[in-house]
Amino acid sequence: MDAFILSTVVDGKATDRWLDFVDAPELISVAVSRAQRRFILVTHRSMLPKSRHIRDLIAYISRQNFGAPAEESAVVSVFDLLYRRYSSRLRALQARVRGPSKYRSENLIWTILGDILEGEAFSHLDVYFQYRLSNLFTQGALRRLNDRQRRFVRSTPSVDFLVFRKAGREPILGIDLDGFAFHEDDSKQLARDRIKDDIFAICDLALLRLPTTGSAEDVKIREALEQADGSSAKRTVRAIP
Repeated sequence: MDAFILSTVVDGKATDRWLDFVDAPELISVAVSRAQRRFILVTHRSMLPKSRHIRDLIAYISRQNFGAPAEESAVVSVFDLLYRRYSSRLRALQARVRGPSKYRSENLIWTILGDILEGEAFSHLDVYFQYRLSNLFTQGALRRLNDRQRRFVRSTPSVDFLVFRKAGREPILGIDLDGFAFHEDDSKQLARDRIKDDIFAICDLALLRLPTTGSAEDVKIREALEQADGSSAKRTVRAIP
């Protein structure tokens, strides 16, 4: 491939186990060898003192680019507020974080959603927190699912956030947060995520996943809302009571 991006997805709270994994020479060698024209490394400065191979790779990249320093990312994630060190651009948000959850990550998105839905473009929308799938889909929708998917809907899972139109109370977008420890590092949770993804797709309802290792959440939410709100697909979901 022409370009290859290697992201270590670690920060100041990463454990030694994760550092050992991302600093593995075999992994780094494979990643570097895949790039034909450009290789991009995304990492966090806090891991450098403990790493060996990532640190050596950065030194090699710097030499090949005539000593050019690493670039500080201009992209900010609201989830940076989960950690001790975060961009000064997030300080205003830090003071306003609110929400119904015991988890700060969910309250961060609740706050961001509140800001977005207060704007003129999306003022016709509202949001529910932790909406159960068993109350969302119609019987007609359930008949389109297989037995495993129906059991999944009828059990306990919910979608973290459900955005709906105030007029007619029609759901248009589900939003789920994907924390690394509970999703990317858990094969059972990944399988459950895939089932939920399939259910939403079959029932013509958009689902946005926001990994807590991602960035630009505000932009992603706005883009998903614009697409979902403008969709003319026939939906097989109940009106929100």
